[in-house]
Amino acid sequence: MDTEFEEVKQEIRKVEQQIDAVEEQLTKAVTEADVAYWRNKEEQLREEKKQLRKKEEQLREKELLLLNADTSAAQQDALDPFRRLLVEARVDVRIPEVTELKGYLLHPPRMAFPVSHRRYFQWKSYLSKADNFICHDPARGVCWNLDDHLGIVLRPPATGSTESSYHAYWDCLVTEPISLFSLETLVFDRDTSRFSSSENKRPDKLGMVSRLALWRGEEKGPDTEDDPKQELVRKLIWTYGNLPYLLCYYANAAIVTYCALVHDAKRCKTEVVDLITVNLSVVEDRLLASLIGFNISKLLMRLSEAGIVLGVESDFYDYRTDGKTVFVGTGVDKIYRDKRTFEKVYQIYKSIKDCPNAEQVLKINAADRRFRMIPRCLVKSRARPEDELLKALINVAEALVWLHGKNLMHRDITWRNVLRNTSDKDDLSCGNEILFARILRRAAFGIVG
Repeated sequence: MDTEFEEVKQEIRKVEQQIDAVEEQLTKAVTEADVAYWRNKEEQLREEKKQLRKKEEQLREKELLLLNADTSAAQQDALDPFRRLLVEARVDVRIPEVTELKGYLLHPPRMAFPVSHRRYFQWKSYLSKADNFICHDPARGVCWNLDDHLGIVLRPPATGSTESSYHAYWDCLVTEPISLFSLETLVFDRDTSRFSSSENKRPDKLGMVSRLALWRGEEKGPDTEDDPKQELVRKLIWTYGNLPYLLCYYANAAIVTYCALVHDAKRCKTEVVDLITVNLSVVEDRLLASLIGFNISKLLMRLSEAGIVLGVESDFYDYRTDGKTVFVGTGVDKIYRDKRTFEKVYQIYKSIKDCPNAEQVLKINAADRRFRMIPRCLVKSRARPEDELLKALINVAEALVWLHGKNLMHRDITWRNVLRNTSDKDDLSCGNEILFARILRRAAFGIVG
């Protein structure tokens, strides 16, 4: 077994030498004058590097299997201590005040993440803005996931003159660090507006944690004149109750500003608080973005836990049920897969278009089998206390009287089909304080008698 283990280690060293050769070629590709030619060559080299990484990972798995047969758990942890360090970093993590956020995001980990000798000396001269973030300590092993990521950060994807050419660049340097350091399942989505109607615009980038959109970004390329900072507020509906803030960023090409969306319930207003601005064309700032991503990943977990306790709901979410897809954002879009079902639902909504306190169709797109619904409601919010409950029951009764007068019945009167109406309000939390009307959501209508 010792012989086999040595053979595996030798092959890993051989692969690492090949990767060094590829990275040397990548350096030349970046600095040559003939940009068009060398960009094409760079893509070929990156693909070659990707295959070498895959081979390295396979060898590492084999190494782990061999170690598992003949070593202790402590020795295995020394091989790649990344997860243990992430768990330790979460101890006593609290949600800082907005005024403390900048310092929090710049704070180094309790213990620097160990990387390979090769990677550390590549970054050694760029640690001025992220001191004590990484180190080289053979006794502590190597965090291979981070090691690989830093190799890509050193030479990120090429960009062009359009916004779309920056997508891989922003994903690599802004989004990927958050995902890398997270112990929870994060779901990121880009340009989700392409699935919804033109009036139901969503942020350019959404990060969902426990089905809450706690991370979002607005991005503009060199060819775009709009202000991404203003769009952060314009595309936000505050459904997050007493959460202190949401985390976000806005990007103008390589200039990225990390910020927080802070809601003032008394003034019914949400503001963007700028925290840190980085220039991703500067190598030191790219490493700083990885450190910021490490701290954001910890904070997103705490915000999601607080959101679950408070019972808040996301302003943007999707779900699929009963043959339809529903996109909820600044509006509600319902898309039906089956034409027959779409036509049946259309007839139902047509028959109740004058019903008080009921969901209504604003627009119809027959080609896509899509309804645009109004108003945008809160699903989880319930009628409390007694005065709210009384108003809710009166509104439900008004709707039922109208329906029964048309020889229609609802057939599913439950609280899950009664929603809080926040129409004519951009801010749903203010709607909670001002409007107590409830909406009767269509379930399954039928003809009476």
